[in-house]
Amino acid sequence: MRAPGPSSRLRTVALLILVGCSDGGASAGGVQEQPWPDRVTPAGPWSASLEGTGSRLTLTMAGTITGERGRVTVDFGKPTEGEPTGGRSLLFPDGERWYPQEPIRLDWVGDVPFVPAMGEESPDTGGYFSVEADGGDLTIRIPVVTLLAAAGDGPVVAHGSFVGGDGREVDELAVPPGTTVSAGCPRPTCETTPPDADTQSSLVHVEATTGTGIHAVGDGEAAVAGTVRAEAEGRSWDGRVIAVEGSEVDAAATYDGDRWSLTAHVDGARQLWVDVWPVVDTELRARSYTSDPGFLKGPLKVEWVNVGHATAQILEAEGTGPGASGVGFDINNTRGHDAGLRVRRGDKVSGFRDGADIDSNLPPGDRTNRTLSYRTGDPATLVLRGNFPEVRVELAVPGT
Repeated sequence: MRAPGPSSRLRTVALLILVGCSDGGASAGGVQEQPWPDRVTPAGPWSASLEGTGSRLTLTMAGTITGERGRVTVDFGKPTEGEPTGGRSLLFPDGERWYPQEPIRLDWVGDVPFVPAMGEESPDTGGYFSVEADGGDLTIRIPVVTLLAAAGDGPVVAHGSFVGGDGREVDELAVPPGTTVSAGCPRPTCETTPPDADTQSSLVHVEATTGTGIHAVGDGEAAVAGTVRAEAEGRSWDGRVIAVEGSEVDAAATYDGDRWSLTAHVDGARQLWVDVWPVVDTELRARSYTSDPGFLKGPLKVEWVNVGHATAQILEAEGTGPGASGVGFDINNTRGHDAGLRVRRGDKVSGFRDGADIDSNLPPGDRTNRTLSYRTGDPATLVLRGNFPEVRVELAVPGT
């Protein structure tokens, strides 16, 4: 097994690409039935690459939409009912303020940037995104001031329905350079409300046409559903859905009017997901303790750390022993890696009573440390299974 040497680059990069359910016969049901492919275990830092085509695409890092495109539509959210000047507004440099009453269309000049989602989840994929495509409909979340700053030398004209701070109504605005976005509030206090464009993103739709391109770098994941092949550690995998996760990724996609073609390479890879199964193994080390030894009601803690070279995915947690049914424990299922097909692996917990979700996904070098609820006096063991050798932890239940 080949172990590439450490990367010479320090910057981190990330990406997630989605390709639609109909491409290559990829469907949630068909993918869910796929068995766990053969796996590898890297001895050190490793790299990976993938190529794929399909109608859906999502990126989870910063990048730019280039080439030919159509409409750019911005959704500011609906104004407060009965308060047409109670929502977010466009604030011109001269202090003039306009309140969009519906999504507005921009006559656009220049490339369109996008930024990491910063915790905003996609309603379609259940994961985080910076840009996602469903055919020619590209969706991004970005501060409007960032979008407007990228408009280039040409004027930006906004079309829609607008109400001015003085009550005037127009359906077209010439948006001058330096325009920002201000937080929504009722009149007359809006005059003192500062702009919020640096912290609050808007939903933006960009219409892709033949020749539209996307180039993105960042830290995260690239996934393709449809016709996909990936390579890592001297191995190759073909799958209906493949995702590569890591740092130092460089990804490019082009649209031919029907489907997107994607290539992505990551020097600092963390995981390769084939049909939503992790195929690069790692190692977990775990322990359990109480921070108040000798006290019957001290807190019960459990901790595990990923000491390998790939992201860990806990697929199953089992509680054994007479005290297991009194311990509150649960894990969440996989998030993303499925190209929007809503395929989920894991989230299988047995032997414990219900508890708060613990993230089942852990990048290399990270650790999880949680306090568990319990009943005093009965011993219990936690067993973790996934893309790592089975881990057994004797829980330090106080009173045992």
